Amino acid sequence: MKKTLLLTRIFAISFLILGMHTIQSQIVYTDINPDTIVDASKGVGHYNYFLDLNNDGTKDFEIRHFRPDSTFMAVEIYCKDTNTQILIFSGNEVFQLTTENIVLKSPPFNGTWVCSVFNSSNSAQIVYSGGSNDFYVGLRIKISGKWHYGWARLNTPKNFSKITIRDYAYNTVADQQILTGQKTITGIGTYAKENNILKIYPNPFNLKTGIGLELTENSTVQIVLCNALGQQISELENRSLQAGKYMYDLNVSGKGIYFLRSVINGVPSTQRLIQVE
Repeated sequence: MKKTLLLTRIFAISFLILGMHTIQSQIVYTDINPDTIVDASKGVGHYNYFLDLNNDGTKDFEIRHFRPDSTFMAVEIYCKDTNTQILIFSGNEVFQLTTENIVLKSPPFNGTWVCSVFNSSNSAQIVYSGGSNDFYVGLRIKISGKWHYGWARLNTPKNFSKITIRDYAYNTVADQQILTGQKTITGIGTYAKENNILKIYPNPFNLKTGIGLELTENSTVQIVLCNALGQQISELENRSLQAGKYMYDLNVSGKGIYFLRSVINGVPSTQRLIQVE
């Protein structure tokens, strides 16, 4: 039985020209309970699972167990059509994401979004030489012409004998990120681009940029820099600050996409940076 939760929070976002607008954000989380086990050794009816990411009755993705011999196992993932895509990083190999990796329009590093249609010979694959941990795959589907981002959580044992599909979720707000494992909307992180809690200039930047923070009251502040996979690189701030204006110089080596995560008085936010050189 699948248990689906629709989690909603209303956020008021202030825009300089347009004034105050209200956006309704929803994460639709589905817990597959009990977990679904896919095992190719059991034959027809047991080697694949069709995942309906937005629970609209349409099969969006097919997850297959492929085990040609005892030396390795592959997870094959197919798409319904060009309105569904999988996040890969090279060839046809799927990104194996960990908890709180960012799934968004611009994929990490040399990642790209691809579609491998049902029953084609060009599947997206995850090939294993052994493992026993949960991992996530980045998924996106097009609804009313706009992309919505999500994830699915899978597991494989060390003996390669099966695939377990545990749960999945997606963001009902088009073109907004979701973190792997995220089941609810917390604070205003999903709308960090609109909030601009931290003033970043220049952005995009070349090696160095400045970060401005203005506090209207005494606050507890944490600011960390993360790479495109959501992994922390460095911590810029983590203490109580008095009301006032603060400036930080940030030096980043390595072209690509980065994220600043801030938590101010318990309210989280995430903002994207682009290093162009």
